[in-house]
Amino acid sequence: MWSDVADALLQGVIPASTTASAGKSAFIGVLSAVDSNSPTGVALLEAAFVAYAGALAGGMTPTYTGSPPPAPIGLSALLSSTSMDANVVAANMATLLITWAKTGTATMIAPPFTVLNWN
Repeated sequence: MWSDVADALLQGVIPASTTASAGKSAFIGVLSAVDSNSPTGVALLEAAFVAYAGALAGGMTPTYTGSPPPAPIGLSALLSSTSMDANVVAANMATLLITWAKTGTATMIAPPFTVLNWN
């Protein structure tokens, strides 16, 4: 299940978030809301990862104010290649998602207001 992939890649983000379960629920919620007006395939998957990260950002309080990584992630470009085998695509997708997640930030709420990238 894709939500398990999101969970494996993002739930251990540092600084710690207390809302990984809310992130997984947000991810599932995006994918569950599919109807004829929904974005297709990759766009919907990107939206689900962005929703998960947004939920994680909220759980960094009270020590940090989290800011999720920006969209788009870039899955569309990655998955548009038809020449790669499934193992290569999976490895490249994991690398892309991890690199994207590390662009999220957390700003310490108290002095010295240190800004950290998610790790």
